[in-house]
Amino acid sequence: MPTVAYRRRTPETEPLYQVLSGHLETFLEGLRATDHQLPRHVEQELRAYLKCGILSYGFLRVRCEDCGESRVVAFSCKKRGFCPSCLGRRMADTAARLVEAAGRLRFVDPETLQFSLKTPWADGTTSLLLSPTELIEKLATLVPPPRSNLIRYHGVPGPGALTDTEVALGCDHGLGDPPTSNMM
Repeated sequence: MPTVAYRRRTPETEPLYQVLSGHLETFLEGLRATDHQLPRHVEQELRAYLKCGILSYGFLRVRCEDCGESRVVAFSCKKRGFCPSCLGRRMADTAARLVEAAGRLRFVDPETLQFSLKTPWADGTTSLLLSPTELIEKLATLVPPPRSNLIRYHGVPGPGALTDTEVALGCDHGLGDPPTSNMM
């Protein structure tokens, strides 16, 4: 089995981290000035992302007993909104998309970010230009409410749906009454 070398994630070099570290307080002050507020859990998640993977906020030193090599591993935020490093195993697909999306985000100038779309829109648009506060506003909508399932069911598998037999048969009688046939 081939060995894979560990490489520390460096969030401080990523555009998303740079935007949040430089503009989060401005964004929050702008909301407060308009009498709007983010829910507390959203603000906590945004702030936790700024500490995720940063060695100055805590780390663990691990040492290989066989070769004696040691490394430091930074603590993570363990949040589930948009941090590409900490999304849970069940959210691996979304995490992969967010990591890819983070690779498509770059600075055009200090106050403008360009997000390249994966597929052009119907009108031919291939990228979006966002200010840092617009990006933070869009990220804040990705944070799920605390203590709620990340997968929500609506429609047939939802909790208020018809029973399976009613859906399968397309009528309102139960399993004990088979549908009548007009065949002779």
